[in-house]
Amino acid sequence: MASWDVGGDKGSEYIPTPDETTYVTRPLPLLIPTPEGEPISLTIYQDQHADFIAGKVWPSGPLLATYLSRTLPLNPPTTPLRIVELGAGTGITGLSVAKLLSRITPQPPEPHEVILTDLSLALPLLDRNILANFPPSSIPSPVTVRTTRLHWGSSADTQCLLNSNPPFTMIIAADVIYFPNLYDPLIETLVELAGGETEVLIAYKKRQPEKEADFFERFGRWFTFESVGEDLAYG
Repeated sequence: MASWDVGGDKGSEYIPTPDETTYVTRPLPLLIPTPEGEPISLTIYQDQHADFIAGKVWPSGPLLATYLSRTLPLNPPTTPLRIVELGAGTGITGLSVAKLLSRITPQPPEPHEVILTDLSLALPLLDRNILANFPPSSIPSPVTVRTTRLHWGSSADTQCLLNSNPPFTMIIAADVIYFPNLYDPLIETLVELAGGETEVLIAYKKRQPEKEADFFERFGRWFTFESVGEDLAYG
């Protein structure tokens, strides 16, 4: 069964949008509840070039991270999770989940796995943000984080990602349904990646209700879903 998470546009004023070009670094605190009461804090690099939409923090990323920070601790995982983020961009959602998992499951039998995916041109920025938040250490980590290319609609990319591993526990994606011409390739990739028990969570800012309704009509041909978190705010 899959579900989707709707993030509204509340809290968008908290999203850093500096005017500088090239890379910008800024610690981005996510003021969200955690089991220890300490908010998750990330250092996120952005690429502010106007034509590189993957290089910016979009509103739904922190919102989806907020939602997961509230739901994952309710049932701390007892077995390793495999989580993949589609259209990860800066990686803010997947990195938040990875940090959260490292808190609520200090040392599972096998590390949780978080994979951040996007097009090839976005991977250097994702790798940079992984290093900024998970620097190399000699201490075993409860979570592994890595990147890989995933072109929606490419069965070759999807099969490389699956690579005979167990099905993904969760597929997460934020702000990925703004181009209607990508709906079918995105759904095709979701169907290929999802197993029978995979949960799919998609957060988005409502921009074009008719087109978004079309996406979920197509999505519903393959997945059972529900709307959650419409009153969620970040910050």
